[in-house]
Amino acid sequence: MENKTIGIIDYNIGNITSIKNGFDLIKVDTFISNNPSEIEKFNKIVLIGVGSFPAAMKNLNDFGFSNLLLNHVEKGGFVLGICIGMQLLMSEGNEFKNTPGLNLIKGTVDGMNINNNIKVPHVGWNNFNNYDDIKIFDKINIKSNFYFVHSFSVNIKEENVKKMEFNYSEKNFIGAIQKKNIFGVQFHPEKSQEPGLQLLKNFSNL
Repeated sequence: MENKTIGIIDYNIGNITSIKNGFDLIKVDTFISNNPSEIEKFNKIVLIGVGSFPAAMKNLNDFGFSNLLLNHVEKGGFVLGICIGMQLLMSEGNEFKNTPGLNLIKGTVDGMNINNNIKVPHVGWNNFNNYDDIKIFDKINIKSNFYFVHSFSVNIKEENVKKMEFNYSEKNFIGAIQKKNIFGVQFHPEKSQEPGLQLLKNFSNL
């Protein structure tokens, strides 16, 4: 595996230019491809995503990236899921219909307003209210603001997953996770100014 360059999965979901620009700012090389055989040689892979869980999961399967990610994690490679990319790491999503996810982490993706009666989407700046020693948050103050845009959030169903929570409308939601070599953030690091760029730098330095 090549260590220095970050592989970015292109599966027609999300603004890849934005995340590439984030890595460019910290002078980290990236390689973007919609071909799993080109991405599998990289030790660190980024999975971004916007839109709906079912559409994202369908594209991930159709392009052949689901199996690539499962094999990559099993071999010890690092994965960073961003926004819906983090949600796809779960067992299943419940947006529009129940949809199987990658099942790399036991958990579900559910509407934030279910039983909560809160306004969605959650858009804008927010910070974390707990620190769970997630490696990619090294040198970052959790009271820093990060930029969120989402209506669904993850619920973890297994132990040994590190998680950090943020508060929205007096409810706590998971905004960052780590399970061994698997990382996920619900916010957009490339839009989160210096703390977000530090997070990308930390991931690239793993």
